[in-house]
Amino acid sequence: MKTLQQILKRNDYIRLSKELAEKAEELADEILAKMIELDIDELDNLEIINVSSNSGHEQNYLIIGGNPNSGILNICKHSFIGSNRSGFHFAGDFNCWVDFAENKEAILFVNNVNNYLLLLDKIETEKFEEIKKLLKS
Repeated sequence: MKTLQQILKRNDYIRLSKELAEKAEELADEILAKMIELDIDELDNLEIINVSSNSGHEQNYLIIGGNPNSGILNICKHSFIGSNRSGFHFAGDFNCWVDFAENKEAILFVNNVNNYLLLLDKIETEKFEEIKKLLKS
């Protein structure tokens, strides 16, 4: 049986949470870029939101839609950038708070990445075929 000190010194959850967060952020950035390229704002349960500050700064982020408490998947709480914070004031604007994704959101997102990629491929194929057909006529 492990001693109290051995249990308290464990950092498996923290270490794996950081790895999960980094993976989720990387995938979110890539999927966001592809969604913008394909001119789509929603993909299954994903949604692009535009955050803007009073000073005119704007940034697109990816969230799990339909959840008013969803944090942005492009910055996760447990990543290097998130630094275990729950969010930040976008562009230093104290009226514009942005929540970071928690582990539960990152897990849901990463678990569904293959589905998102299949949908992106299907959408791109459909859009390609539509344009190809129009150009032939």
